[in-house]
Amino acid sequence: MVSYILDTNVFNRLVDHEISANALQGLPLYATHIQIDELQKTKDEDRKRLLMEIFHEVGPKKTPTASFVLGVSRLDEAELGADAERLKKMMSRLEELDKEAGKKSSGFNQERDVLVAETAIQKGFTLITGDINLAKVTQEFGGCAMDLATVLRNR
Repeated sequence: MVSYILDTNVFNRLVDHEISANALQGLPLYATHIQIDELQKTKDEDRKRLLMEIFHEVGPKKTPTASFVLGVSRLDEAELGADAERLKKMMSRLEELDKEAGKKSSGFNQERDVLVAETAIQKGFTLITGDINLAKVTQEFGGCAMDLATVLRNR
């Protein structure tokens, strides 16, 4: 059975009622501290509350990130076996794709995205994301990624 790791943008789609949280029931779902950290950084307090409620409703199991990046990772929630060269290549590729698409993104956000993608690859999870570039990077580096609609269609 396929297991899935959720990108943070999935929780935003759920809060925006694009998809019902019930649609995810029964799927083996995972998240890392990265997704929680990103949800917690939401400036709008009402939205942050809704995002955390939907996170808990969906109930993904927590898994450590497959790599550790200083300044991003939590030591107690990350594995230390990072392939620094591959992470660097993934980061460069994501930056390149985002730049080509005219997408403004901070390197810090891209580092977190790459950590989630790396975790998907290393642990054999399928990354569910609405970020086309992140999905492409995940696939280029040997992982599986798809958008939420595709996952739900293929159930």
